[in-house]
Amino acid sequence: MRLRLRICSEYERLRAVLVHRPGSEIECLTPSNVRDFLFDDIPFLDKLQEEHDYFVKILKEQGATVYYFRDLLIDVLKIGDIKREIIYKTLKLHKCCKINPDLLINLNAEALADLLITGLAQPELKKLGGGNSYGKYFLIPPLPNLYFTRDIGAVIHNGVICTKMFYSVRTRESLLMRYIFVHHPMFRENPVFFDNIKDGNGEFAIEGGDIVVINESAVAIGRGERTNHRTIEYVAKRLFEYTPVDRVYEVKVPPARICLHLDTVFTIIDKDVVVVYPEVLKEKARITVYKRKSNSDTTNEKLNMGFLGVLREELGSLTTVLTGGGNGVAVEREQWGNGTNTLAVRPGVVITYDRNKKTNEVLREILGEKNVIEIPSSELIRGRGGPRCMTMPLVRK
Repeated sequence: MRLRLRICSEYERLRAVLVHRPGSEIECLTPSNVRDFLFDDIPFLDKLQEEHDYFVKILKEQGATVYYFRDLLIDVLKIGDIKREIIYKTLKLHKCCKINPDLLINLNAEALADLLITGLAQPELKKLGGGNSYGKYFLIPPLPNLYFTRDIGAVIHNGVICTKMFYSVRTRESLLMRYIFVHHPMFRENPVFFDNIKDGNGEFAIEGGDIVVINESAVAIGRGERTNHRTIEYVAKRLFEYTPVDRVYEVKVPPARICLHLDTVFTIIDKDVVVVYPEVLKEKARITVYKRKSNSDTTNEKLNMGFLGVLREELGSLTTVLTGGGNGVAVEREQWGNGTNTLAVRPGVVITYDRNKKTNEVLREILGEKNVIEIPSSELIRGRGGPRCMTMPLVRK
């Protein structure tokens, strides 16, 4: 079966989406390594899975076909030459030159997929018949951030950006995603606008949480810690060359843990409704817009307006929902709780975390009581991402 990718907005009806159900990789987190893996706390896996399963249930009830990362990876690992290539690249990435690749090649696709997600520790290597003369416990580190599938790829129009992660602990996530989109039979006919193997030199960094599709002609990309200027400029040129997009806005993301990506400070949930972290309104950095000059050339300019001004022009009108209702302490608390990171499943119908009471109250006033779907979040939030972060939309229409 072929899946024709299509994402031309943030709020059209969600038809197909990619997620990852958190698994044993979460149980590799310890008090001594949790910060190294970009977590602030250690989730309780049983409850985390229960919350994620409920989230997926809501997605399906809203009419979305849900694909799981692990299932697609297993399919790709059944392709002999690709299986071997992934193993060699993984061992090279983690400097495991002493491990005999045949130990992994001999695993079936299901077992290898689990290893590539959960990692390979010294005791497991011994069980596979390998040696024990390595100076680190995790020879291939786990991927606990994988349930935030938004970051490792982004669909724009009919093609995909196979992202290049900023932090090395997430590099293998985007590498595996790249193999899925390039080699899985379901995706092979869709164009790749950015390939983290062919295009991703050391200076590039771009993550999917920083990419927001405003409409068919305009895309916003956040510039901050995890996505840099040079990559935005490169991606803009690729989009101008291969899609109807003719405007790409480079938007500064505040340098704070509370603002990891562009989609943690604003999300679009209807044709003219956005959720915004109020501190963004104070941001004085000017917006850079890249425009199509021809298929092979671009222009850029600094705009004398803030990002909400840009959105007002692009969307025609603008209704803003302030995180925490714009109400004092609630703003910071609910920004930390990813109140801004809402997911539209169709125009004006959103999934939010239940913990963000003030934000959700305002959403209900604007969208209607039944159009704000709350999900439990006591464990999901510990990875520092919200409902939008946990999805990679594949088709909206």
